[in-house]
Amino acid sequence: DYKLASSGKIDFYASAGLRFEFTLGDYERSTKANGEKLTSNLLKNDYTKTQAGAVAGFILKYNVNPSVGITLAPDYSCFFDKFSTKNDYIMQRAGVNLGVEWKF
Repeated sequence: DYKLASSGKIDFYASAGLRFEFTLGDYERSTKANGEKLTSNLLKNDYTKTQAGAVAGFILKYNVNPSVGITLAPDYSCFFDKFSTKNDYIMQRAGVNLGVEWKF
C-alpha cells in the first residue's frame, strides 16, 4: 500500500498487486425462482481451476486512535484467463471490503 494523502485522522492509500485464486472443490448449490433447490454440478469440469490476475484499489482509513483504524477498501481484479471455455471475455471482478485494522 502506498500512502497518497493524509488529513487529520483520515489516510488515503493506493494498492496494486497480483492475485492468485484456486478452487478446492466444485460443489454447487442453486435455488431456482420457484424455490426448487439444485445440488447438481452445472459447470461440470469446463472451467479454469486456477486464476492469476492483477488487482488495483484504494484504501480509505479512519484512525480511531494510534492502534485502531476502520478501513474501506474497494478494488478491481482483472484475471489473465477466461473462467470457462464458453466465455468470450476474461474474468473481471470489483469488490469492497470493510474492516478494522489493529496495530500492536
